[in-house]
Amino acid sequence: MKNERLTLGDLILIFKKRMVPILLALLIFALGGFGVRMLLPPKYSAIATFFVRNMQSEQLLLDYGLTSSQLAVVQNLAKEYAALANESDEFKARLLQRHALGLTAEQLDGMISATSDSAAVEITVTAPDAAVADAVIAAVTAEFPAFVQEYAWPNLDTDFTVVTLLRAAAPAARATWHPVWWGLIGGGLGLVLSYLYFILAFLFSDRLVDVEEMERVLPAGLLLGALPEILPPLDAGEAFFALRERLPRAQRAQGACTLAVTSPEPQEGKSYVVAGLARSLVAAGKRVLLVDADLRRDARNDLYLPEVEKGLCHFLKDEVHKPEELVCQSSVKGLFVLPAGHMTLSPCDVPFSQRVADLLVALAPSYDYIFVDFPALSQSPEAQASVADFSATLLVCAVGKSRASHLRAACKAIAEAKGKLFGVIANHPPKSK
Repeated sequence: MKNERLTLGDLILIFKKRMVPILLALLIFALGGFGVRMLLPPKYSAIATFFVRNMQSEQLLLDYGLTSSQLAVVQNLAKEYAALANESDEFKARLLQRHALGLTAEQLDGMISATSDSAAVEITVTAPDAAVADAVIAAVTAEFPAFVQEYAWPNLDTDFTVVTLLRAAAPAARATWHPVWWGLIGGGLGLVLSYLYFILAFLFSDRLVDVEEMERVLPAGLLLGALPEILPPLDAGEAFFALRERLPRAQRAQGACTLAVTSPEPQEGKSYVVAGLARSLVAAGKRVLLVDADLRRDARNDLYLPEVEKGLCHFLKDEVHKPEELVCQSSVKGLFVLPAGHMTLSPCDVPFSQRVADLLVALAPSYDYIFVDFPALSQSPEAQASVADFSATLLVCAVGKSRASHLRAACKAIAEAKGKLFGVIANHPPKSK
């Protein structure tokens, strides 16, 4: 889980950052609701209400009203009569025989529905055409009281009618909402669902999709800065200048400021960041050494002088005793490189951390800054074992690729190794147009 709490500020931030897809979902759902309603035929409804009478003296009812037991009887009768209207095939056959409706029994069966409310029965006729709905409700109004009288109480005195018309049906009105309302409801649904999706992604997704989320995961003040989404190295100078100004100050009299650079996972751009910081420091008049300690990387893809055969691996195997003999001048004045070297070597086969400490002691007096480019922490226990010997450690994380759990694990690993984590640099993967 990436986040442990959700504040009002987070909700506003989520909407601002995801406004375009949220509004796009709103538009798509609105058009979908409008389109669906336009494709479906409209429906029209007409409603007639019938009153169920108690079979006692009308005068007594007028004088004293219904007792609770009498009311319960009437309510039960209303439910029975509503069920007749809904389920009786005889009633629907009677409508078709006595009225020229031009409908089949199946069509009529799907049009009529009845409900009971206390002492009343409400019958609704729904049809795709207003004229049909009016014709059917008129037939129902004419036949329903007599049908109930004959079917439910065949032996009752015809002078007393058990069902009477309470409210005649008004002309059929449109029963379905206008397509515009469907569009508004669809748009609201799209807004809610898309916003809810991004809230859940913000809370439970492990991927860090932007700098704000990365800063949220880290302790306060640990994020040094972010590199822009550009093609390197075009126009990246200002970003590296800002990062350069936040690095520890180097004092030549005290020896070089040694910085271990690594990342939680591979392919997060740490070598690009190291090279950019080094160039920026050289532009400020500093003497900088880059050490390629990523021995697992294919030498053919080496960013640091791939044509040089000897390098760090030869010093680690004690084939070269003086590391300064392996240092090469780069094409940039003031920038020096100690490449990894072309040799098959496992860091586990040599006293890696001790040899790196010896390297720093030997080279520190000659430079202002020494950057050591380590492999990702998840793949190199030697990087974790060596960070305690450096002035500080820089962690490079790729926005949109790094995961919160990996970033936390990397910070914890550096702390457990007694290394000083100076800060985290958010690196945007380069984008091509």
